[in-house]
Amino acid sequence: MKLEKELKFTIHHNSQCLFRILSPEDVSQSYINALKSSRGPIKNVPEDIDIKWQQGYIKKILQSPCDTICGLFIGSELIGTSGIQNLSAGGSDNRAIELAQGHTCGCTLGILVLDEALRGRGYGKTLVWAACYLANNCCGVGTFAASMGKTNLPSLKSFLACGFQVREESPGGVNVELKIGELVKPEFVERIIVA
Repeated sequence: MKLEKELKFTIHHNSQCLFRILSPEDVSQSYINALKSSRGPIKNVPEDIDIKWQQGYIKKILQSPCDTICGLFIGSELIGTSGIQNLSAGGSDNRAIELAQGHTCGCTLGILVLDEALRGRGYGKTLVWAACYLANNCCGVGTFAASMGKTNLPSLKSFLACGFQVREESPGGVNVELKIGELVKPEFVERIIVA
């Protein structure tokens, strides 16, 4: 199962947004810098990451029938990414998804807002909502999960604001889960088109 559509919408009354599958050509130095600075929470980022490595990683994800990575664009600027794993019941071919406690075979999400100066403006919530909304519309996914470290409060707040509930906690992390009927659209998202 793949996401064969994209979302177009407006946020904050005038910013035109596009949420679509990333291509290797979307990888920029600012994307690499964000991955390097987020190396702690993102466990699969190597020390020597560069544009070529990340382009290869995205190609690998896009070859998987169960995983994808999408980007949130305002105009032509990539604002953030949503990794979506296990889109089908067969599970992820790309890698095992390890949550704070145990493993999951359900659809899992991970988000990254690239520019630290843009964090705290609702883009995290937008990434979570858009990933769930599009995966449900394209693939009928009805349950989503995510995990984050307990110190990653901005990410946790983004998921909780979209209707996720805490499922499990460990000393270092939190698992959250969402049933699609509980998905909450951020109040600033308007004029949604699935194309």
